[in-house]
Amino acid sequence: KAAGKERDAIPLLHDALKLDPNLADVHFSLAMMALLKPGLGIDMKAINKSVADRNKLVTAYGGILLMLRSKGQYKEAALAQEALCNIIPEDLMAWMDLGSLLNIAG
Repeated sequence: KAAGKERDAIPLLHDALKLDPNLADVHFSLAMMALLKPGLGIDMKAINKSVADRNKLVTAYGGILLMLRSKGQYKEAALAQEALCNIIPEDLMAWMDLGSLLNIAG
């Protein structure tokens, strides 16, 4: 994935999830690929539903969001925040954070 070979990485990431569907970092990698390159055909709804522990996924997104913000990657952070909002739609603070990131990202 880091080498720009997302299409090659997708089957490997799906294989990892077959072994352990709770690998939050794998879910996040797929989510970011889906958000940044929608033509890859990644079904994020199916992936997020497969996470048995929603808190692990929320924690993973939170950590990555902090990293993206600290690096000034606000567009990517806004995309990740939007995905997080879809996982926890009842969290009003998450939606407010999304609005803030969208404003910063322009």
